[in-house]
Amino acid sequence: MTGRFYQDTHFNLTMLNGLPIEQLKVCVNPDDGDVLIVYLKAEGQPIFQFFLDVGIAFCECWNEYEVDEDDDDYRFDDLTEAWQLKGKHISAIFAEEVAGNSEITFLLEEGEKLLLYYCPTEDKIYFIKDNQVICRFANLSMSTSHNSEIFQVSPSFSRKY
Repeated sequence: MTGRFYQDTHFNLTMLNGLPIEQLKVCVNPDDGDVLIVYLKAEGQPIFQFFLDVGIAFCECWNEYEVDEDDDDYRFDDLTEAWQLKGKHISAIFAEEVAGNSEITFLLEEGEKLLLYYCPTEDKIYFIKDNQVICRFANLSMSTSHNSEIFQVSPSFSRKY
């Protein structure tokens, strides 16, 4: 169970369904806040890595149980506590194509949704929880407004659903 599981515009990873989250970290480029990798550790499982590149979604598992944070060029943020994810159960993890780019959705049994997606107008990858983005790049937490059509993730960007 090691290696690249998916490299495609669409995928459905079911092997973590029903398992509680132990840890969720992101690797961030400190220069621009771009989210490079999402690391997800579910109970009894090694770490799964999720990322987007050239419009497609990737899922990998290298049978590691700790995130290697030795690269000083990047920042590693633990969102487990900040987003109160510890012990919450995974209900689905899937990738789908939206407006020509893949995005990865993480659904939790508790009704929460995490989303890794690319914003072409800003050439940047965001990771959000229930329409909220934590922006430590600017040392603040930005809440987003939401209605059935649009939510804001930054002052210069709005995204249609």
